[in-house]
Amino acid sequence: MNTQRTTPDIVRHPEPEGVPKPYWRNAPHDPIIRDYSYNAAIPRIDGDVMRLTVPRAPWTFLIGFACVFLPSFVFVARYFIPEPTIRLLFMIAGPLAAVFAFALTYWMQSYHEGLGDFLVIDRASRTMELPRSKERFPFAQVVCFQWIRGRTQQNMDTEVDLNVLVRDSGEIIRYHVMGNPSRRLVKQVISFSEICIEEIDMGRRGYRDADVAHADQVKGSRLSRCTDRGGFREITVLAAGPASERGCSALWNRDGRVIVGF
Repeated sequence: MNTQRTTPDIVRHPEPEGVPKPYWRNAPHDPIIRDYSYNAAIPRIDGDVMRLTVPRAPWTFLIGFACVFLPSFVFVARYFIPEPTIRLLFMIAGPLAAVFAFALTYWMQSYHEGLGDFLVIDRASRTMELPRSKERFPFAQVVCFQWIRGRTQQNMDTEVDLNVLVRDSGEIIRYHVMGNPSRRLVKQVISFSEICIEEIDMGRRGYRDADVAHADQVKGSRLSRCTDRGGFREITVLAAGPASERGCSALWNRDGRVIVGF
């Protein structure tokens, strides 16, 4: 079978058929507050360097809007609410709530901008940098990217994490890159870096923040041998690009065509 391909592999572990038990250990360096807003990163490519940057908030617009909205709100409350008690409540509580919401938004955005870029990939030097974790790795250490969907042990909301798995001192360490990346963004990253990606949907049988220390909490097993699942065969092939020295699973359909898109 021909395993030479020009695009990275995608390892899929669909939710209905079981998920792999964690074989990674979570990195100790991680932002205290993660950003799970959608489209939170902007890819910027300059030659052989790709950066996933934090979009700057439109502060001029927000400040201008606040300067117009607050007086208008007070004016409407003052002249269009007949009940004195309710009028006074709206005139005082409304602006205070708006100022608090603006201050919270400003603080959160400033915090995430201060953490720096999500990811920097340099193909010329064959390195990957995670400014938020203050880590830098050569491609030879990178096992794969990881797209993982599910709950966490503290939050029952279903979200998506984009992580990167790195080989270090005989262990696989998992570093968080960003939350809720778009499919288009992930495809750009793996296409630019030529590093394969593992896709895992935890469903309700585990937690996406679990690592090897919590493997018993995952109702599944690590998929490592050939299986036939609904028209797809999971087989082990060599990954393309920088991860080519390791084994990497990919999904092929029955006629032998590799599935590499999202």
